[in-house]
Amino acid sequence: LPPPRLKRAVHAPIMSGRRLLGYHKAMISLPFLPTVRKQWLTLGFGVLGLNTSVTVLVFYLPLLLADLTDSQLAIGATLGIEGLIALTIPLLVGHASDQTWTRLGRRVPYLLAFTPLVVLGLLLASAAEAYGAVVVAVVLYFIGYYGYYTAYQALYPDTIPSKEYGRA
Repeated sequence: LPPPRLKRAVHAPIMSGRRLLGYHKAMISLPFLPTVRKQWLTLGFGVLGLNTSVTVLVFYLPLLLADLTDSQLAIGATLGIEGLIALTIPLLVGHASDQTWTRLGRRVPYLLAFTPLVVLGLLLASAAEAYGAVVVAVVLYFIGYYGYYTAYQALYPDTIPSKEYGRA
């Protein structure tokens, strides 16, 4: 069944060639899309959680590392690991998830696989007492983050109708 239509009053222009003569009130029909809006909200909460976790980690990571090492180079290298991971993991996960077909869908297996890495990385980073442990935690976190985020972003075109792409 097609979705119900919602009528809305608008002021439509009355034109003569390129000259505007005035406006008249017209009723136009718009699709009523509560399910799409619900999907937008559901997908939006995932972004909120991901962005909150990465913001907290990237803000506090230099402070945590400064307590564990005096080397600015070591702190910068640890933060630079994110860039290397950001250049590789999305390419690998994006290609793999495009080729995957399971009963869970194309993206969900990757979301389920990378979520534990994000959580484990955050937990290890908060409990680490040595520089090496923090580096391992950061690597786990960012592999999980970029793997999850790549599959997550691919959910938008998979779940939103093509007519709604510009709005989602």
